[in-house]
Amino acid sequence: MAAAGSVNISLHHGNREAWTGGRVEVVVLDAFSDTRKIIRRVQTRSGKSNLLLRGLPADRGQNYAVLASARAHREAGIYPVKSRPNVVTTAALMLIRKDPKIDLSGFSFSLLKEQSPSFHQALADAGIEELAFRKLPAERIAGALNIEAKLRQTTLAGVPAVQFIRRVGGPDHEGKNALHQDRLYAWVDSAMPEKVRAEVAASGAFMELPEWGNEVFHAGYPLSFKQRLPFGSLQLSFAQSPGPDGLLAADIDIDLFTDIGHLGEVVRNKITRQKTDPYTVYVQLFDQKIFPLYSLHA
Repeated sequence: MAAAGSVNISLHHGNREAWTGGRVEVVVLDAFSDTRKIIRRVQTRSGKSNLLLRGLPADRGQNYAVLASARAHREAGIYPVKSRPNVVTTAALMLIRKDPKIDLSGFSFSLLKEQSPSFHQALADAGIEELAFRKLPAERIAGALNIEAKLRQTTLAGVPAVQFIRRVGGPDHEGKNALHQDRLYAWVDSAMPEKVRAEVAASGAFMELPEWGNEVFHAGYPLSFKQRLPFGSLQLSFAQSPGPDGLLAADIDIDLFTDIGHLGEVVRNKITRQKTDPYTVYVQLFDQKIFPLYSLHA
């Protein structure tokens, strides 16, 4: 008998709580094989939040994609999910509403200061107080808190990346105008690019991008580094030289896809004038066990 493993799938709402909604269709797909073969298709009963799939082929070190869909919700997916012989692998999927609604009931600047003092100070030094922050469009709040969480959970030479952020803003983006749904402009420690290069050498967690290529999509920020992840990768782009106060301007964003997938994302956004959806980023961060300081209503 061919080697086989199992995958234990947990389903979640946008508030990260266990799924209590309607039926969910779950598909396990050998997504990058020549055949794109569907390995398993199961429909759960209403309210079921956990599903154990047994007997998934594991003879070739397969990496599966697991997809989940439910009425009135966006399709969820996670990749890679590796099946290992005689091992139960876990996978968690978040299903968010087609019209996501941000929930800030558990958020405050006091919590932000406790969890991320450097980011809180960077907002304060830019003159951004809590009331003004809460009045921003929901997508911009989500985008800023997504990036804060990603920076807090990403280390550069052993130091959380968020600790290199000195002040929110940039040469042409001061105060609240530096907070976008798809990126954050900030003044950072001038040593930050070298810390990223140290991380490249030590762990390979980032790759440095060619200056000419990055200038096309991040004009004015030619020094750029992208995290080596299939989805939800942090991109750190920097100006060539520090400003008069010794701080370096940075353009920080999270890409839905890496490499050719990101190029397609950029081209699509340019053509349609759309910006990266922060709620898709929120789900990708959940897949990485990174939890921003807000949630989505179930």
